[in-house]
Amino acid sequence: MKLKHILSVSLMILLSYQTSHSQVVNREVGLKFSSLTKISGLVYKISKKENSFIKLSVLNMSFNLNRRDTFSNYHSNLKFAVGFEKRKDLNEKFQFIHGFEPYISGYYGDNNIGNQLGFGAGLGYILGFQYKISEHFYLNTEVTPSIYFNYSERNYKRSLFPAANSFHTGFNLSKDALAISFIYRI
Repeated sequence: MKLKHILSVSLMILLSYQTSHSQVVNREVGLKFSSLTKISGLVYKISKKENSFIKLSVLNMSFNLNRRDTFSNYHSNLKFAVGFEKRKDLNEKFQFIHGFEPYISGYYGDNNIGNQLGFGAGLGYILGFQYKISEHFYLNTEVTPSIYFNYSERNYKRSLFPAANSFHTGFNLSKDALAISFIYRI
């Protein structure tokens, strides 16, 4: 239920920002990579004043289904973030970027042993640089350290203890917090 409320509030913020009376200055779309070979998400940015953006990201999208004769395994992940990105010009090609990025996430997995359902939320802070390749293309590199909490519930099919719940909080500054994005200004 809380997840629905968070998504509703995020959508209302986006719609109110996008439909207010002021004119949109810039829109940007892009792909985010956690390494040069692994796409970790899609990014959409909208700005109504110069060097201030709302960034919507769908991250860590994954879906796996493995099936063998005696074993099957399914899992999926999804993370949604709304960032408030500020930019400061360093010169005509480079900008420093920073700002808060709250997020929510969900996970579901199922196999012959049991299943797991998890939800999480966190607050990150974007720190990075953006390089202007051309009038419409940018290369963006950033690190987003975050504090987070995760809740998961596991149900085991054949066990003396059929259910286990866990709650985790922490600070993330792992390789997953580092990203490179290729951005196209519309």
